[in-house]
Amino acid sequence: MDSFIDNIPEFLISAYLIMGIFVSLALFVLVLVIGMTALRVIKSIARIVENIERTSDLAINRIIEPLQEGFSFKNIAGNATSLLANFFTGVVSNAGNKQKDKPEEEKKSSGRKKQKWG
Repeated sequence: MDSFIDNIPEFLISAYLIMGIFVSLALFVLVLVIGMTALRVIKSIARIVENIERTSDLAINRIIEPLQEGFSFKNIAGNATSLLANFFTGVVSNAGNKQKDKPEEEKKSSGRKKQKWG
């Protein structure tokens, strides 16, 4: 019995070491998950900035340059409406692409359920 009581500090040290290993592994996994999430956010922001850059370039090419060249108001209005049409087409096509990427089961379950007759 005395040897067991004498070995209690060694058991506690071993338990603390094992717990330390598990805690350090858990923290390592947590850091990896946070890092991967941060990379996804950075890529998303880069895509947003790229879209804004493309839209501003398109606006400059279709609206501002004709103003500098002295085109008529009809041309400027037509270019502005085509810019808006392109924008809305992109928004709608992105929503369609998201639906295409889904498996068939999710496509069927994403809308309203059809009522079966008979």
